[in-house]
Amino acid sequence: VEAPVMSEEALQRAEAEILGSLDKSSDSVKVLRLAATAGEVDAQWALVQYCEQHMLPEEALEWARRASAQGFVKAHSWLGVHLDEGINCTANHVEAHRFYQLGAEAGDEVSMTNIATQYYKGQGTEPDIEKAIQWYERAAGKGVAQAMHRLGYIYQAGYPAEGMEAVPRSAGRVRPDLAKAVRWFEKAAEKSYPDSMFVLGSLLYEGVPSVLPPDQARAA
Repeated sequence: VEAPVMSEEALQRAEAEILGSLDKSSDSVKVLRLAATAGEVDAQWALVQYCEQHMLPEEALEWARRASAQGFVKAHSWLGVHLDEGINCTANHVEAHRFYQLGAEAGDEVSMTNIATQYYKGQGTEPDIEKAIQWYERAAGKGVAQAMHRLGYIYQAGYPAEGMEAVPRSAGRVRPDLAKAVRWFEKAAEKSYPDSMFVLGSLLYEGVPSVLPPDQARAA
């Protein structure tokens, strides 16, 4: 069956209709599936959301893969997260890394943050603290508070942090740098990131020699 060519307005109307409907056999769903099968990437992405809402995980994964293959950035990130965490599918950190890479290189801040964490942990790829810091910094530059906090932690604890499993020398090393740590914690705290607010409060209460004078009023 040849799929109809859908105008942007018609496509948006169909998306809105199916996402608010519980009728899996509605005409809008059929039309959207035809458009998606014909390669309409917006229709493919709408079906990812629809299938998630209607408990169709395998179909959601398939449409996300098709959208990703066409360069749809949100699909890269979606696939990375689902494969990384095993959400309604078998976890595959290596494959998740590939999708995070696509998303990060396309400017997606979620992918940037998550690929940095993979490099930090050595999950789905070899550990590499330099690449982890680079991607965290790029995400932080886009305003991601979690990335700012992670940078603060890296410079507070050093790398590898105490308690981490054996990390090869090839992964690199970072010495603790409390001045840098405080700066990143402050940036994240300014965005009301709870973990950074807590850490910064603790540092302010005790003070950090040559970096942060005690300020119990601010700590409170």
